[in-house]
Amino acid sequence: MPLPSAHEIEACPTCDSKTGFYIRSRVSGLVQINYSFDGSGSDNQDMYTQLNHNDQKFAYCQQCDSKIGRWDEKAKSIVPTRVRF
Repeated sequence: MPLPSAHEIEACPTCDSKTGFYIRSRVSGLVQINYSFDGSGSDNQDMYTQLNHNDQKFAYCQQCDSKIGRWDEKAKSIVPTRVRF
């Protein structure tokens, strides 16, 4: 039986929230922030494209911060953690 993808999980198993989930990511690198000579902002839409992202392996509930499963970056899905009784 295949494990459910993130889109198949409908609620947090701990608090039953349907808000969603998040993953943590370590980010490193430099950004370039552009300004006009008068000090106002300029086009910065690509300022984060050169950053390196290292997504962590767990997914967490947005509401209660409970660990709800493992994040599979390639499949963009959550692999549920084992439920302990």
